[in-house]
Amino acid sequence: MIRQVARRRQANRQEPLVEDPRKPVRDTRTRNRVFLMTVVAAIVVGFWLTR
Repeated sequence: MIRQVARRRQANRQEPLVEDPRKPVRDTRTRNRVFLMTVVAAIVVGFWLTR
């Protein structure tokens, strides 16, 4: 079992040497902010509707 854990850790270390040029570059900070704003808006509207 210890060997399996060690193998998994080694497998996770392997990173792709060359990134796929077909993949679009994503701005995760903006996506996270939009997601957070959407969640906050949904919560606010939910509280407003339950009043």
